[in-house]
Order: sequence, then structure tokens, then C-alpha cells
Amino acid sequence: MAFYLQFDGTSSIVTIDIAPVNLSWSLELKLNANSTPDGGGVHRPFGGNSGSRCFVFDNGTRIFLSMEGGSSGDWTGLSFNIDDTILFTRSSTTLELFINTVSQGTKTITTAAFSVVTLGLSAGSRSAIALEYLSFVDNTNSAISRYYDSTASGGTGLILPDTTANASDGTLSGFTGTTNSWWVSFGG
Repeated sequence: MAFYLQFDGTSSIVTIDIAPVNLSWSLELKLNANSTPDGGGVHRPFGGNSGSRCFVFDNGTRIFLSMEGGSSGDWTGLSFNIDDTILFTRSSTTLELFINTVSQGTKTITTAAFSVVTLGLSAGSRSAIALEYLSFVDNTNSAISRYYDSTASGGTGLILPDTTANASDGTLSGFTGTTNSWWVSFGG
């Protein structure tokens, strides 16, 4: 049985720690179609230190990723569904976006660091995302790589399992309601 983690958009977050990284990495995430944007039509899957953040626009036309210090990639004119697989790759000063394995183009960025500290909170705001998984691969330091898999939770608990050998599980906080109601099974 597959699960996604349903954030409430008001208090629920998952604390993780993908340390600041620089030149060579990839980040893939999959939101479930049951994600709900904030009042501005934005899904906010994660945020990090000093400006690292991601915005996925509900109308399916824009994805924005920002590094620490303000360097960013902003892809507009896209056509995607909220439950499509989103992949960012970085090699030196090139940041590339893929949707369902199809490149959406590259952006030139500075060598600013990038980090992910919280899921469900970005730039001080939240949205009711429904997270299936988030994968981060650091190509120069495997100790920083993570694979947060909602299905690996078995639908219970206050931990978002990291299924890599690093086992750096995420800690759920602010999830309210009936115990384990935040884990939602789906046909995935």
C-alpha cells in the first residue's frame, strides 16, 4: 500500500537537515494530486537557510527554485500537473529542471549554496502539500544524500523515513487530528 503525507497548511512541518551544498546535486520530488495551494495559488514543498526555497504554481505554468543568497531558477510558460515528477539538477553554475524526465531548460546561477531544512514551509508561509517523496543526491558527498519516502512510514508515526543508508529521518511536528490521519493511503 502506498502513502502520502498530508500537511495541513497551518502548523504541520517536517524538520530535515540537508546541509548547505554547492556544485553538484539533484533534487526530485513528487506531490500527490491532493495537494492544496496557499491563498496565492502556490504549493510550498520546502524551505532552507538564507533564501533556499521552492514554489510550484498551481496553474501548472511556473516553478521557482531559489538558492541561499538569492541566485535562482524561475521557469515560466510551463504546462504540468501538480502530481508530475519534478527534478532539479545542478552542475557548477547550471541548474536544470525536468518534469517527468523531460528537460524544461537550464538557468545559469551563481555558486551560492543550497539547503533544505523544512518540508511544508517556505519563505515563512505554508501550503497543504501532499508529499509522496523527496529525493536528494549530493554527487560529491553521499553522506548528505537522502530519500524521504512517505510509503516507508507504513502509514504510522511521527517520522518521515529516510530510506538511504544515512537514515536521517525527518521529524514531523504540528500534525493534528486523529493519530496518523496525516498518512493517507492511495493507489500509487
